[in-house]
This record gives sequence, structure tokens and C-alpha cells, in this order.
Amino acid sequence: VFLYLAADLGRSIRVVFDRNQDLLIVTISGILGAKKTTHPISAVRHAEIRHGRPVAGAHQHLGRPMRPVVLTTDDTEIPLNDFFETGTDATEITSTINAWLDAR
Repeated sequence: VFLYLAADLGRSIRVVFDRNQDLLIVTISGILGAKKTTHPISAVRHAEIRHGRPVAGAHQHLGRPMRPVVLTTDDTEIPLNDFFETGTDATEITSTINAWLDAR
């Protein structure tokens, strides 16, 4: 089992990769409730980064917003965050997920 957790600004993200049950479970919770999706891990190809629109004005130094996604064998894109963010988190989690998937 591989688990990714993130929390900030009143929301939390929980991503569970469970090989034994062949499940990828993504739960995004916030003040308005929670959204949970499940997918078979056997259909997961790899993780990638998706980029949002560039940041303008005084916040340009933050870099281009991005979020991690998981791609399945039928090219379904499963976002692991409900919005784009700046920083290195998306890059780090994408690399970690791909290393875990490569170990199967």
C-alpha cells in the first residue's frame, strides 16, 4: 500500500494505492464535503504533471501552477488534486508514484 496525504486551506487529499485489492482511491475533502473516486491499479500506466495557466503580475516568481494526474491504459486522466498549485509538490509526488508503480 502506498499513501499520499496533503492538507491545506480547509481541504485534504488522500490517495491510496492498494495493490492487494487492485484499487486506487482518491478522496478530496473540504468544507463543502468530500469526493471519492476509485479505479483499478492494474489500469494505471503512470503519473504525469499537468500545467495550469501561467501566474501573472506580482506572483510570477512562484512559477507555473501544476497538479499531478494519473493516466490509465484507456487514457483516462485522474487528477490527484482539485486545483493547480505552484511549488514542487506535484513534481515530487509524480516521481514518487512512478517509482512505486515501476516496482510492481
